[in-house]
Amino acid sequence: MELTRKPSYRMELTSKPRTKIQDGTHKQTKIQDGPDKQTMIQDGTDKQTKIQDGTDKQTMTQDGTDNQTKIQDGTDKQTKIQDGTDKQSMIQDGTDKQTKIQDGPDKQTMIQDRTYKQTSKRKNC
Repeated sequence: MELTRKPSYRMELTSKPRTKIQDGTHKQTKIQDGPDKQTMIQDGTDKQTKIQDGTDKQTMTQDGTDNQTKIQDGTDKQTKIQDGTDKQSMIQDGTDKQTKIQDGPDKQTMIQDRTYKQTSKRKNC
């Protein structure tokens, strides 16, 4: 008989389950579970579809021009009007670097570079 430990709700806010699949064609699927479920799919053509479930659903498609600045705020600053309880700002420039900051029950910051390289520094004891 196997016992599995289910994390508490507070623990889920700090460590959310994530699945990331990446192959040589720069296709990746990132799925995050939490109070807001969201799926982000990006392929090598730099087209991406973002679907967020919450109080409102939205789909954003970007073509290969790679120039896009989208600022969404549920209160005052807005280039595009979004009604909902989740505030989010997404800024992307032509270098394919994007920073996504989401405010809500779970705060998260995601920085993605087109080179898809990850570096980590470790200190030797």
